[in-house]
Amino acid sequence: MLKIYLFSGVILALATIATPVSAIIVKVTYTGTVDWGYDQTGIFGTPGADLGFLPYQMVYGYDTTRGNIVATPTTNKLYGGDLTGVLSPALWTKVTIGGVTTSFSPRSYGLIWGYNDGLQSQQFHEAEHIYVNKEIEYRTFTQNSVYDFVGNIPSSIQDPFSYNVESNGYAYGIFHSYAYDFSTGSYVHETYASMAISNVTLAAVPEPANWAMMIAGFGLTGAAMRRRREAALS
Repeated sequence: MLKIYLFSGVILALATIATPVSAIIVKVTYTGTVDWGYDQTGIFGTPGADLGFLPYQMVYGYDTTRGNIVATPTTNKLYGGDLTGVLSPALWTKVTIGGVTTSFSPRSYGLIWGYNDGLQSQQFHEAEHIYVNKEIEYRTFTQNSVYDFVGNIPSSIQDPFSYNVESNGYAYGIFHSYAYDFSTGSYVHETYASMAISNVTLAAVPEPANWAMMIAGFGLTGAAMRRRREAALS
């Protein structure tokens, strides 16, 4: 009986240890409405469609262990990508307009930045991917930011928060995707949208390894509890 109790205690301790202490992967989500935009390509539905007044969501995934680091008492910033010679902290982005979603991997450049000096504060996020094939450059770019005049936005780029844009601040978002033909000096296709942001949230995303360890720990704990009950009945 004592061995079963000890085994159960060890498994519970392992499950606790497996829980991440600090975020490594974070998800940043902006929601709002498209101020104005056009969809020549048809990324979000019909080619040539007007995107104005459609609901909008932008989701960034960041690895906060990658990229160049800037850390001061007021600023936390990570940036990188192929354009800088280091890995981009931005792992993926998903843009949803009017219920249609497109995604890309921003290997060329990624930025996550938080600022708070006690009086003014800001969160800023950017992602970009560029691919050149012969004479054509393919580029997808996103940029979103919220700014607050009274310091309500945290400077941390790991701690969870939610911020609603009110009269004491402002926000904006941009999505731009195009293919440009250098030989003709013209766009092959282009989609652009400018957004009015109403809310931004940052949440920690446990790594798959941590989830696996926690699930295994809980499973072994359950097995130990069943053995304890069977031993008590016998």
